[in-house]
Amino acid sequence: MKRFLMIFAIVMVIFSISGCASLSTSGGAFYVSDNASMARRGEATNTVWFGIFGTETFPSAERVARENNITRIATVERYVKLGVLGIWAEYTTIVTGQ
Repeated sequence: MKRFLMIFAIVMVIFSISGCASLSTSGGAFYVSDNASMARRGEATNTVWFGIFGTETFPSAERVARENNITRIATVERYVKLGVLGIWAEYTTIVTGQ
């Protein structure tokens, strides 16, 4: 019984460490071009429940640009906002450009 509890404790520590490490990266700017003008800004947010119920995680940069009439993308930023106990997560994509 002691051996089982020891193995269970080790597995739980590994799961909690790996879970926290994967959620600590909240996004940010991942594409920046040399386009200096950022006259337009578009934003889209999707909500995912329990990690599986939702349309998609991050909205695509192309879709956000198309919906906001941006023809030349200057920057793309992505952010994650977690809800209580990770029950839901909001994935946001922000696109700026001309």
